Amino acid sequence: MHGRILLQLTKEINPTTTNHNPTVVQSKILNLCIRSSPTMANASITPSFLFPIPQATVKTKASDKRPMTNISLHHTGGSFHTVNPTPIQARSAMIRLDMGLFFLVIAVIIAGFGITLFLLRQWLNQRPTQDPILTDWLKSTSSQLNDRLDNAARVISDVQKNLGEMSEVGRGIKSLQEFLQSPKLRGGIGEEVLKEMIGQTFPKNAFHLQYRFKTGGIVDAVLKTDAGLLCIDSKFPMENFNRMVKGEEGAKKDFIADVKKHITDISKKYILPDEGTMDFALMYIPSESVYYEVVNIRELTVTTRNARVYPVSPNTLYAHLQVLLQSFQGKELETKSRQVFQLLRAIQKDYSKVEENLGVLGRHVTNSYNTMSSVNQSFTVMGQKLSQTQTLKEPKESDQLTS
Repeated sequence: MHGRILLQLTKEINPTTTNHNPTVVQSKILNLCIRSSPTMANASITPSFLFPIPQATVKTKASDKRPMTNISLHHTGGSFHTVNPTPIQARSAMIRLDMGLFFLVIAVIIAGFGITLFLLRQWLNQRPTQDPILTDWLKSTSSQLNDRLDNAARVISDVQKNLGEMSEVGRGIKSLQEFLQSPKLRGGIGEEVLKEMIGQTFPKNAFHLQYRFKTGGIVDAVLKTDAGLLCIDSKFPMENFNRMVKGEEGAKKDFIADVKKHITDISKKYILPDEGTMDFALMYIPSESVYYEVVNIRELTVTTRNARVYPVSPNTLYAHLQVLLQSFQGKELETKSRQVFQLLRAIQKDYSKVEENLGVLGRHVTNSYNTMSSVNQSFTVMGQKLSQTQTLKEPKESDQLTS
C-alpha cells in the first residue's frame, strides 16, 4: 500500500508541474492519504500535525451509539455491592475493534509522515538552488516532521502500555463475573456482607445469625428488639436482571416473578408473631442496581407493602440499622433513667429517716445540755459550800478538855 501511495504522490506532486505553494502540497498529501485508506474517513485529521501552516479538516462520520454497561464493586462504610453486571465478551470485542481502528489510523498517519518526508527530501535534492525560500521551509518542515514522528512513537508506546493494563482489568472483571454466576456463591457473599454490617453496628448480644425457627426455617439474621425479633434475609436475583438489562424479551416479567417469589417466601417463613417476630421483615439485596430496579417497579412496590417485606440495599440497610440502633440507645437511656429515679426515691426515704434521727439526736443533745447545766449549777453550789467550811476556826485544846 505504501508503494502505491508513493507512486501516486510522485505523479500528483511533480516538481516540474506542481504549484510550489506549501498549502497546495499539503492538501494533495492529505487528500491522497484519505483516499488510500477507507478508515481515514472515520477519523479527524488536522494537517497542522504535519505542517505548521493553515489547517484544513476532514469531517468525521457520526459514530454509532453503542450502549456500554459496567460491572463494578463498592465498599463504603462496611458495604459491598455490584452494579449492573453485563457479559464481558461483547464489551471486549468493542474495545478491540476501537483500538484496532485507532492503531490503523495511527499507522496511516505515520506512513504519510514517512512518505511526505521522503518526497520532500527528494524534492529538496532535485531543486537545491532554484527556490531558496522553499528550500529553507522544506528543511524546517523536515526537522519538525522528525520531532513529530518521535513524539508519535512515544504516544503509541504509552497507548500500548495502557491497553495492556486495560486487558488485565478486563480479565479480572471477567473472572469476577464468572465467580458470581453461581447463585450459591452470590448468596454466600450477600450473607457475609450482611453479617459484617450488622456486626459493626450492633453489640453481639443484640442479634443472631442463621437463626432457626421452630418451623425449621433459617433466616440470615435477626435483631432483638423490645417489640420482637426483626428478621433480615439476603436475596440476589441476578440472572433475569442481567437479561432485562440486555433488553431480552420477557426478561422483565421473569425478573418481577423472581422478586415476588422471594418476597412471598420471606413473608411466609420469617414473619411469625407466634415465635416472637415483628409483623414485618427486611429483604437485603446486595446490589444497588437491582435494589433500585425493585423499588422503581410499581407492581413490586405494591407487593412488598402488602406482604410487609421491605427491600433494603447496602446503603439503605445501614441507615435502617442506624435508626434501630438509635432506638435501642433510647430504650437503654430510658431504662437507666428509671433506675436513677428509683435511686432518687430511695435517697428521699433515707433522707426522711436521717432527718428523724437528727431530730431525736437534737432533743437528746438539748436534754444533755440542760442536764449538764443543772449538774454544773449543783456543782457550783457545792463548791461554794465547801469554800464556806474553810472559814471556820479550829477549837482550842483547853476548850476541848473543858468540854
